[in-house]
Amino acid sequence: MAKQILNDVNVETINIGNIFPSNQYGEFEIVDKYNDINNGGRIRFTIKFIKTGTEKTNISPQQIREGTIRDEYYPIHYGVACVGNITKREYTNGPTRREYSIWRNFIRRCYDPED
Repeated sequence: MAKQILNDVNVETINIGNIFPSNQYGEFEIVDKYNDINNGGRIRFTIKFIKTGTEKTNISPQQIREGTIRDEYYPIHYGVACVGNITKREYTNGPTRREYSIWRNFIRRCYDPED
């Protein structure tokens, strides 16, 4: 899905129950709106991805407007596999790099029609 910015979305127009698109991880629903006292009282949101049920907290209006929220449990690899709660640093430079590479190649061999 191409990156999109929802220009008409702002803190006043984002309400509980609204559904928005993300750039790569499907739609998400706003499940809570609150003042973050640890962040200068700024309005933050809790969202829930429709497809996976993954919940994320401390989401800014800008992230919602730009669709940049990431769902680690969305099946982004060939439509069948997700990364999970591993960080990008871990699978590109860290101790799990080799294991991640083996796993990803396994998924590719099983599900890539061009392989």
